[in-house]
Amino acid sequence: MMDIGFDTIGNATVICYDQGPILATDPWVQGSAYFGSWTHSHVIPEEQMTAILRSRFIWFSHGHPDHLVGTQAQGFVPDRWLAAGPFLTRVLVPVSGS
Repeated sequence: MMDIGFDTIGNATVICYDQGPILATDPWVQGSAYFGSWTHSHVIPEEQMTAILRSRFIWFSHGHPDHLVGTQAQGFVPDRWLAAGPFLTRVLVPVSGS
């Protein structure tokens, strides 16, 4: 695992490290998108998959299926979800819902 740095995975996922994984962006890591017409061309390496799932923050830039497959969000346990979009003006949402 990296001390400080980043990895890129797929078309939109970046994993940022600062003494461990701190941020993962647009984590489309499983399943298909756009009604099965898009799939992953490569397997995400175990080290990067673990870092994505353990990232303290998860950033969703927008709700397109190649940036998030809704059912996969159950695997993430970040301290905070970060979201942006026309209906979510850079809202910080605690996972606990409080």
